[in-house]
Amino acid sequence: MASPFSIFRKNQRLWMAGAVLIAILAFVVAPMLESFSGYSQGMRPGAGNVAASWYGGSITQDQVESELVQLGIANTFLRKLATDVKEKGGFPQVPDVAPNLSFVGIAPPSNDPGTIIQRKLLVEEAKRMGIFFDDQSVRTFLTRFVDGRLDGDYIQKTLREVSGGRMTLLDFYRLMKEELAKNAVIRISNSTQRFEERINSQGLPTALLNPPSKSWQYFLRFNRAATIETYPVFAKDFADSVTAIPSDRELRALFDEGKSVSRIEVEVQTQPAFMVPPMADFEFLSIDREQLMEAEKAKISEDVLRAEYDRRVKENQFRVPDTTPDTPAAETPTDSTQPTPDSEQGNRPPTLENPSQDAPPPSPSSSLRPRNDLTAPKFVGFQDPPAAPADPAPADPAPAADPAPAETAPTLTIEPGPEGSPAPAGQDPPNLPKTRVQTFEEVKDSIARELAMGETFKRINQTTTELRDRMEIYSVSRRAYERAVREKDKNAVAPESLNLQQIADELGFQYGRTGLVDARTVMTLPIGRSRLMRGMQMDPIDFFRLTVIPPNDFDGESIGNLYTPLNSASMSNVFVFWKVEHKDASTPTFEATKEEVRKLWAKQRATELAESKAREIAARVGASSIAESLDDENQRGLVVRPAPFTWYNAMFANFGPPRENIVEGLQPINSAFMEKVFTAQPGETMVVPDAAKEVFYVVKVDSFSPSEDDLLGRFAAAPNTTGVRNLADQESGIAPRAWFSNLQKQLGLRQP
Repeated sequence: MASPFSIFRKNQRLWMAGAVLIAILAFVVAPMLESFSGYSQGMRPGAGNVAASWYGGSITQDQVESELVQLGIANTFLRKLATDVKEKGGFPQVPDVAPNLSFVGIAPPSNDPGTIIQRKLLVEEAKRMGIFFDDQSVRTFLTRFVDGRLDGDYIQKTLREVSGGRMTLLDFYRLMKEELAKNAVIRISNSTQRFEERINSQGLPTALLNPPSKSWQYFLRFNRAATIETYPVFAKDFADSVTAIPSDRELRALFDEGKSVSRIEVEVQTQPAFMVPPMADFEFLSIDREQLMEAEKAKISEDVLRAEYDRRVKENQFRVPDTTPDTPAAETPTDSTQPTPDSEQGNRPPTLENPSQDAPPPSPSSSLRPRNDLTAPKFVGFQDPPAAPADPAPADPAPAADPAPAETAPTLTIEPGPEGSPAPAGQDPPNLPKTRVQTFEEVKDSIARELAMGETFKRINQTTTELRDRMEIYSVSRRAYERAVREKDKNAVAPESLNLQQIADELGFQYGRTGLVDARTVMTLPIGRSRLMRGMQMDPIDFFRLTVIPPNDFDGESIGNLYTPLNSASMSNVFVFWKVEHKDASTPTFEATKEEVRKLWAKQRATELAESKAREIAARVGASSIAESLDDENQRGLVVRPAPFTWYNAMFANFGPPRENIVEGLQPINSAFMEKVFTAQPGETMVVPDAAKEVFYVVKVDSFSPSEDDLLGRFAAAPNTTGVRNLADQESGIAPRAWFSNLQKQLGLRQP
């Protein structure tokens, strides 16, 4: 009988060919088939689902996530290049690069899939418009980005190191060509505005260039005050007057109009909106800063406070204008050039100490901070920076003299007093208003607050850190348990729940829970008016937005995740919280909503009657006051004469987007109300609703103040205040947002 080995030796080549074929099938073909079928190892279910589609293209969930990763790598790569360029004395010579490199000329990294979908739509629009960027465009971008400080080999090496080999130069070129095309289309959407393309000395694009007439309009909104008289006509008072019965056809048409609209998306109460909005339940602990401050103040002894008072008095603090009646009026200087006691420093007698040699440079205006969204200007063209001006021709040489020091600290010259000597310490120098030192009792509380402030914030930080640590341990254990459940691990054990009520009692917090609330409802709660602080380079987030951010089901980091500990703060409270339940938006059936639809139909009819009544009253006013045009004393008692108000609140002019002023005695109003009032003539009467259209106000404009000459003088002195710039930024973004919304419809965007 032949040996098996002899059979193998005789057919050795055939066996080897078979082994190679099996290896190819096992290691090459099988993984490819698994990949195509969507079941390759490591690929999560649903990754091949379409995330968005439009006329001419689509993108899957897996592709979106891949491009989000690539965008993050590209930003890290460019930030590394920019850092190296700065170290070599240069700066990226392309738009949208911030001095701190928080922005590097392309969209910032994000976990929001909308970032990628937005880019794809804009690239599609760029193709339609004939806008095309090739590899040379990207090379030009990189050449100017490195400002002649880095070579091509170093750039490619940096990309390999930063990406760990996950992004090739080909991948980067493809991403950048899309980014350049996207930015070009956005620039066209902003074509009605004028932007300066050059980069200023701090590496930022210069501000929006408003024509003087536009800046004047914005200036008036912060500085011109209106005096009005109003009479309210309430829509609810006409509910009983609606006797008609709507047909089912009318009700169904009303339902169809609002079945895909959530109530939190609309301000007008009579607008159809029947979709149940996203809702969330939050468990939270809060600590009252003021209460904690008072507790710390009580620990400070009287002796400590008095010693601190004496020390500060010796430093010439607590000096205020002396307004005692026995001060002769003639001694008060009238020269407007004399110093005024607007600050403690201005009330101190001058000393021989030198002020600091160099004042810190002003920080760039917030309106100049580049933004990478549709509301910000985008730049595609690259310009060389302006050449430095040539040195001026030297003047005629001065007579030879001893060289002065290169930089010397400025000196403070003191004019001699009446007897030829400076004013003694602790006394007012001549020609200044008379001052006095505040008593210990007057400043005792403010000293105590300052001394207690450090300990207060120290305790807040310690307790919130301890609380966050305990919540984080539970959060990590819970995620591990949920992962084990998904993987069908039979040995998975749920972690023990955390009793936040007990922890609150231990640490001195107040415990609370919101229950399932939507964004509008949660804003009525103290925690709903807080904001999440997310680090120096990230904008804060309003708490109410967390109700619409869904959890990430696959262990990704998201502020919408359940049982993820977060911090927020309001004017008076600090909160530590987590989301414990989330419900997505849902559309009810017509049958389930029919009664709600019928009530809305009746409310619309009552609103029409209220507006008609208000117009009838307005027509009777004429040259008389509103009160004189009303029928009885009860109606006259409803007339409201608010204090003079401006369009926007100047107190918030330097803090983000402008806010419409609150008008005393009126329900919340909006920009449409202000627009009508401030474009009217004195003596004009009109009908203007509140923001929700629940009240129709008969409004008579009495006057505006101050005078136009006064306003023109103030405008000439400061035409481009922060408030004016912020308002320009806000209004410049309205048209692009509307334009992009129309573009989505034109391209047939669909998102499952």
